[in-house]
Amino acid sequence: MDVDPVFARAQYLTFRDRFVASPLGLGPAVREYPDGTAGPGDVDSGPLLLGVSLSATVVTLGAAQSQGDAALAGALANYGDLVGLPVDTPTTRRYAFGVLPVGDAFLAWSKTARPWVADQPDPPPATVRWWRRLPLLAALLLVGALGWLPELFRRSRHGSALVTPAEAGHPRRPVAAGGAGPLP
Repeated sequence: MDVDPVFARAQYLTFRDRFVASPLGLGPAVREYPDGTAGPGDVDSGPLLLGVSLSATVVTLGAAQSQGDAALAGALANYGDLVGLPVDTPTTRRYAFGVLPVGDAFLAWSKTARPWVADQPDPPPATVRWWRRLPLLAALLLVGALGWLPELFRRSRHGSALVTPAEAGHPRRPVAAGGAGPLP
């Protein structure tokens, strides 16, 4: 970027248009191949999930930082914090449960990438929308609600509902101070 900032910006915008995606509408990520092209993963990209390369996504965070694209950099970082399987300790945060230190090194570089010689460029036109989190939040809400389905099914099947002790025929009796038990 420092050699020819105008050319770098043009290349970045082309890259962003052809490679940045939102698979299943769940958040920004980066394809291994341009839009409309498919191919296998390799040793550098790792496994491709819906055509997305985790390593390309992390490196794109650095490119976005260098190009002043704070909206995309922030969205990629937030998404990585959710799906990157972070493990926090009192002094560090490691991703992928801490078993891939090279991934942590790439992420450290990406989050701190800045132009060395040229001034920070003006932000490019935004491609990340304010509602980008809604599909992911809806999916997480659905997953959370699925945990309650067996209980709701059991209650509807047995005809039981939530009832208070008084409704169940057990009048509430006063309790002694400190919760030691019912008063005589």
